[in-house]
Amino acid sequence: MKPPKHKAFARYQELAEEYTTTSQTITLSIPGNLRMLCSLFGTSPKQILTDFMWTLSLMPDYGSPEQRKAAIHYFIQRGYAQQHYPEEDIHQIFRELEAKSILWPDIHDTHLNPEQRHLQCLWSNMWMEYWFEKWFWKHRKGEEK
Repeated sequence: MKPPKHKAFARYQELAEEYTTTSQTITLSIPGNLRMLCSLFGTSPKQILTDFMWTLSLMPDYGSPEQRKAAIHYFIQRGYAQQHYPEEDIHQIFRELEAKSILWPDIHDTHLNPEQRHLQCLWSNMWMEYWFEKWFWKHRKGEEK
């Protein structure tokens, strides 16, 4: 990898796995009932799961406000993250993630030149690292960093 043009961003060129903004591929067992439902409705398990993940992740321009709210509500109702965070913190985590996607353009925005795209991507990685560490350690103060 060539050195970054901006020295301040050097440490953000390669992020640790837990901070990475790249996708991860996994293998899942899809229940037969879901496969049959998808056949009936002309969709696929992959499309349903992808839509839900991207909506819950608050990716820019993905899902309506109502769909995002429903995905977050489902996540909270299932009890995910509640062993580490009270419900209000979970809502704040999602609000901050949504604010990030609103404030900064998509890296595929055609109005950005290559240098701006690169800087936006680096800024996004720096912000995500800050955001992740802030929330990860908030209720894990006694654990080792």
